[in-house]
Amino acid sequence: MSQIWFPGHMAKTRRLMRENLRLASLILEVVDARIPFSGRNPDIGRIAGDKARFVVLSKADLADPKATAAWRRLMGDAGEKAFEVDALSGAGCRQLLAACETRAPRVGPLRVMVVGIPNSGKSSLINRMAGRKSARSGALPGVTRGKQWVMASDRLEILDLPGVLSPRKGGRNLIMRQGAVGALDERAIDPLEVALYLLASVRIEEGLRSRFGLEATGDPQEDLKAVGARLGCLRTGGEVDMQKAAILFLRDYRNGRLGRYTLEGPSETRE
Repeated sequence: MSQIWFPGHMAKTRRLMRENLRLASLILEVVDARIPFSGRNPDIGRIAGDKARFVVLSKADLADPKATAAWRRLMGDAGEKAFEVDALSGAGCRQLLAACETRAPRVGPLRVMVVGIPNSGKSSLINRMAGRKSARSGALPGVTRGKQWVMASDRLEILDLPGVLSPRKGGRNLIMRQGAVGALDERAIDPLEVALYLLASVRIEEGLRSRFGLEATGDPQEDLKAVGARLGCLRTGGEVDMQKAAILFLRDYRNGRLGRYTLEGPSETRE
């Protein structure tokens, strides 16, 4: 699992970015706030060059607020303008829109390109900014297949592109974190491996207690087995179906039912 899934439509997205870059005056790089390092594609910065760019920390309602604040400080120190946004509730979107519109020209709309890795929240953000369901969105990576121009207002026009991952090889932590938040196609990951990684690497005791009424044992296998038993993931004979338990456990993490957990801190800048 060392090679990140990189289907043909993602290579096409990189070409679309290069071809349409000259049409945009501003880039919004959407990054899942739970993986502010692993959730960024280094190709985006290289392709963008000197083009003005905002970093949008999306799904902020699912991330640890203290960790998000720390990441924003780190990005600010690096000269990046970062916004914390929850597109579903609209929190932070007004500030982002205002910042975009201050860059609008006197005549005509500001053209903004929205980019990010799959399932980072791009389409949900565009729909919120436009005030209507204009961009296709969904729970699985790869929902947006081609470019879409969306008029958010008479001063703002948005280009939505499919999510794009880097074709480079990534370390296990990077792949597990992307898998945990749903950025990778399910064919590229083993849900059981990802769930066990999540239980082993994140202090998720409160989530187990509040969601399932379980006390963490410190053994990921035993904790997931207990979750599976509590959810009724049983085979004939009473044995826990660990794969099914892993899928349901990851679903609960991705939906925030376990609590607000960020998977990496600002000091973790290695894959």
